[in-house]
Amino acid sequence: MKKRLLYTLLIFVLFIMPFLILSNHFINTVDEININNTLLRLDMSMSSLSYQLSDMLVQNYDVLRDIRNKRYDKEKLIKKLKEIKDSSIIVKNISLYNGKNLEFSTDKNTAPKNIDTALLENAKRLQLPIGQVIYPKDAPPELLTAEYISDRLVVSITDLGYLNGLLLKMSKKLYVNLYLFDGDENIIFDSNYDYIFNYNVKPHKEISELISTLISKNIFSYKGIININGKKSLVSIYNVETTKWWIYGIMDYEKIVNNNLRDWAKRVVYSGIILIFVFSYISVLIMEKFYIRKRDI
Repeated sequence: MKKRLLYTLLIFVLFIMPFLILSNHFINTVDEININNTLLRLDMSMSSLSYQLSDMLVQNYDVLRDIRNKRYDKEKLIKKLKEIKDSSIIVKNISLYNGKNLEFSTDKNTAPKNIDTALLENAKRLQLPIGQVIYPKDAPPELLTAEYISDRLVVSITDLGYLNGLLLKMSKKLYVNLYLFDGDENIIFDSNYDYIFNYNVKPHKEISELISTLISKNIFSYKGIININGKKSLVSIYNVETTKWWIYGIMDYEKIVNNNLRDWAKRVVYSGIILIFVFSYISVLIMEKFYIRKRDI
């Protein structure tokens, strides 16, 4: 009996060594395929979301697009601004300035009092809408847009709560930590919160450094595995077209690796080990029956 067990263990060891080497490669390959597939799906989702955001900003937040290239006198322009305000639930205020003097506002109580001089100068110089995210107290962030129409400065304020709602729904579907920030690196949306109160909330340091590198190389998207706050993470980053905004999603690497697919791979390996032991024992029995007995005869 002892010899039988010894032979069984010997055969088992001979077969188990190459099997374990192949099994390790098998599990690592399963992990790699799983990570690559997850990263690909994350990247596709971020790409789609960045295009949706770009389209939403044009369709819902570019509220002055229909009057931008037309000429109006003051009365006609004010009438148009009232119509725009009344036709959109996300427009909180539209104000008309002649220089720095307020000529009209749909709500004078919420009309911007101190507009950033650089914002005004850029709007006048470029003759394009220039936007800035502002953070009112106890409310979602707002988008302030300044542009010159009919030789007058028009400033609109739109509610980014609608945009936040869309991103929040998407983040729950994707099971991902989702972030959106503007050109000044102020977080506009963070899926861990209902909305952001403070303009001093910044993106992760590693993400900020990575995006600076991407911008310097004229690259507008990235997917890969990086360390964030000392943790290995899957990341996909996209620039929101026509803006200086960036959106990125983060997934925990360990949670992706330690999932059902890896458990399945381990079960396959454990089953293989058991089968090798069983067949090692059967091999010894066969050897005893057909080889050893034959020698005795």
